[in-house]
Amino acid sequence: MCNEIAHVALDLFLKGGFDATTIDDIVLAAGVGRRTFFRYFETKEAIVLLPSANFGATVAELIAERPRTEAPIRALEAAFQAALEIYIQNPQRMRELYELVDGHPMLRARHLAQQDEQAPLFAAALAARMRAKAGALAPELIARVGLVAFRMAMALWARDPKADLAKTLGATFAALEETLPLSKRK
Repeated sequence: MCNEIAHVALDLFLKGGFDATTIDDIVLAAGVGRRTFFRYFETKEAIVLLPSANFGATVAELIAERPRTEAPIRALEAAFQAALEIYIQNPQRMRELYELVDGHPMLRARHLAQQDEQAPLFAAALAARMRAKAGALAPELIARVGLVAFRMAMALWARDPKADLAKTLGATFAALEETLPLSKRK
């Protein structure tokens, strides 16, 4: 039911605009009551942010699974690459969602805040790999720089319907490493 409501809501947001679409519009189009809506979502913003809600925990788990011999930035890139499945299952829909979020100041701010909350998860997983103390600067910096590279890849990918997200992500990390030699690429 959660996915069905989200799908209907996203259709409405894309067609009529986020601000113009009300919760009443969503429940009417989805054929559910307000109680059912609120069982799954606290707000209509939560629908838009749903695809990336669990992304941080997934990436952190994937970082932990990477080989210990791999450089931290490589492990982060590989974890991002492995977590891209949510975006490549329906690329056109995810591009539309990206444009909706990026074009709406409040949604963009909430999405950036959501990603900012995920950075410590990445940093903790990187710190464990690096055998660094909790709160160490290097894992935190790598996590945040990696997030910037990920955001850039998403922006580039969303603008170009022919772009391959995995290749675009690889290119952003390659550009990052050319600018700041973080590890030797294999």
